[in-house]
Amino acid sequence: MIDSIIEGIGVALRREFGEGYEICTEESEQGLKKSCFFIQCTRMSCVLFRGQKYFRENRFLIRYFPGSEGNKNQECYGIAERLSGCLEFIAAEGIMRGTNMEALLAEGILDYYVNYDCFIRKEEET
Repeated sequence: MIDSIIEGIGVALRREFGEGYEICTEESEQGLKKSCFFIQCTRMSCVLFRGQKYFRENRFLIRYFPGSEGNKNQECYGIAERLSGCLEFIAAEGIMRGTNMEALLAEGILDYYVNYDCFIRKEEET
C-alpha cells in the first residue's frame, strides 16, 4: 500500500509541476538536482478499530529542493501553496484524501507533510 501511495503522490506532482522537476524516492547525498522533490513515508501506524478492521495512519514527507539561488524562500512558499492543492486527493488503491498538511521551511528547503490514512481489513486464516 505504501508504494502505491508514493506512486500516487508522484503522479499528482508530475501533473501539477510537469517534467521540469525530478521526483526521487531514495535519498542520495550527492545526486539530488535542484528543483526536485523527494518522497518518503516517515511514519506508519496500525491500530485495531473493531473486529478485524484496523485504522492505518500513513505520514508522508515531500521534501522540495529549490532551483533558484537567490529567492529560495519565496520559491518554497509558492511550491507549498501548489502542494496543498495537488495533494488533497491522489489516486492510490482508489481515491485517497490528504489530511494534516503542514509545510515547514528551514535552511532553504521545504518539508511538506501530509497524511494518507485509511481503514484496512485483515482476514483470519482458517
